[in-house]
Amino acid sequence: GENVDIVADAHQLSQHLDHQSIDAVFGLSVIEHVAMPWKMAIELNRVLKVGGRAMFMTHQCWPLHDYPFDFWRFSEQSWNSIFNDHTGFRVVEATLGEEGRVLPELQTLDTRFGMDSIGFLSSCVVVEKTGDTALEWDVPVEAVYEGHYPSGTKVGLRKK
Repeated sequence: GENVDIVADAHQLSQHLDHQSIDAVFGLSVIEHVAMPWKMAIELNRVLKVGGRAMFMTHQCWPLHDYPFDFWRFSEQSWNSIFNDHTGFRVVEATLGEEGRVLPELQTLDTRFGMDSIGFLSSCVVVEKTGDTALEWDVPVEAVYEGHYPSGTKVGLRKK
């Protein structure tokens, strides 16, 4: 579309962008569709300038969507497992937003938490690149799933 310069897989950013050529990255409801977010963090480290920042807003609790390319949900604490000293980042701020409730269709003794359960619809993080990483993750994305996202067709789940 208009104003789009590069279309690239987040798992392969360094194949499309120069080393330390990016000042900032913003991702809105995208990282849950990245099959290997730790590999994306390594790639982001390669293209982001030291001191550069990235912000990702995604879901902590949300219905399955864009199936079969919906892989992850993120808690406030989970961001440190992706963005840390080893990947060359520090978490500037992580937060949860929009309280919600999870209500199971089938209530059993284990799922009778009902209205007492508080969840959060979104999770957001701001990270800063602190230095280069020596980490590698040579697993190609094609090794963990088949197909191409977006597939160009709408795929949904239906109850039987």
